[in-house]
Amino acid sequence: MQVEHPLAGDGDGVPPGKVDVNGEAISVDEEGVFELPDDQSGWLQRFADAYDVDPETLIPSDDAVEPPFDPSEFNVDELEERLEGADLTVDELDALADAEADGKNRETALDAISDAKEE
Repeated sequence: MQVEHPLAGDGDGVPPGKVDVNGEAISVDEEGVFELPDDQSGWLQRFADAYDVDPETLIPSDDAVEPPFDPSEFNVDELEERLEGADLTVDELDALADAEADGKNRETALDAISDAKEE
C-alpha cells in the first residue's frame, strides 16, 4: 500500500529520504510517498501517532480500502458468522478492524477480525 509521509505535500517540512519500517529502510520518493509492505497496519498506526495524524490521511485516496460492511451493525456472533468463509483481503479485514476500532471498539469483535486474517 502506498503511504504519503505527513511532512509531504501540504505538510510542514520536508519528508526524509527513507523511513524505518520495523528495521527495513524504505525509500521515500520526491512526492513524499513510499510503499508500505503488506500486513503493516500496526506500524502505520504507530507512525501516524508519532506525527499526531489519522492514519487514513496518510493513504492516498485511490489506495484507501473501504470496509466491505459496517461491523457495528452486527453482534459479535453475527460478525463471526459473516467473516467465516468470506473471501476478504487483508486490506479489507484491516479496514473492518479500523471501522470497529473507530466505532464500538469491542475487543471480541476485533479478535474475530484478527482471527479471520489468520485463516
